[in-house]
Amino acid sequence: MPRHRSITKLFLAFGALLIAVAITPFCLAQNQPVPQTYLVSAVKVKPGMMDQFRELLKNETLPAFKKAGGKEWHTWVVQTLGESGEVWTFRPVASMKELDEPSFLTRALGEAGARALVAKRAQLIVSARTFLATTVPDMSVQPKGEMKLCIGVINTVTPGRLPEFMKWLKENALVANAKTSSKGVATFVQALGGNPNTVHVAVYFDNFDEMGKFAQAYGKAIADLKLQGNAPIGAVSNVEFGVYRFIAELSITPAPATAASK
Repeated sequence: MPRHRSITKLFLAFGALLIAVAITPFCLAQNQPVPQTYLVSAVKVKPGMMDQFRELLKNETLPAFKKAGGKEWHTWVVQTLGESGEVWTFRPVASMKELDEPSFLTRALGEAGARALVAKRAQLIVSARTFLATTVPDMSVQPKGEMKLCIGVINTVTPGRLPEFMKWLKENALVANAKTSSKGVATFVQALGGNPNTVHVAVYFDNFDEMGKFAQAYGKAIADLKLQGNAPIGAVSNVEFGVYRFIAELSITPAPATAASK
């Protein structure tokens, strides 16, 4: 039991650190040198309807997104640990002006086609929430290699204490994380449509085996480097975390920039 409590404490302490965002859950690749805002959709799929939802996304939603000119879309699904049926999607937003324009579904399918697809989707889900989230590049490390799995934690920060929490995150938790088996980190903060005091951090791994080595390595780094393992007392009011898998066939990833295109 003491060992179990110790491991749990480490994960909860790091929960203050850990998209999806986002992400989030919100487990998002950090390729931008400057903050990037994403439109994040968190969907709860009805039990027994995940296959149909994924087919709709693959065969209708994403083709419409591409037809409307969309270039980037990330899809993550809860993997074993977390809220069953959760699907998180991320797509970049260049400016708020985009939200004044017709949706990509309407541009690609027309109003009637867009309504039909939205109606299909509604039959497959329990709920959906959409919000904006902005990345924090200096608190993120681009994943090494392909994205596969991530631990994603949603931190609800106490109002008025966001700067204090972010300082701890950068100077302690992220420093310790660099000494672990993680392949990268993404940090982003919710904006319109969500709680602006919510910070998402995603930590990437290749597999569950590597993920399982994380807690011990993180705890050792905290001790060896004499870092503050926990966020300041009272700075975080709630923490949620889960494990998410990147779904490549339901995503659109921009090709890496070449020397000629830079």
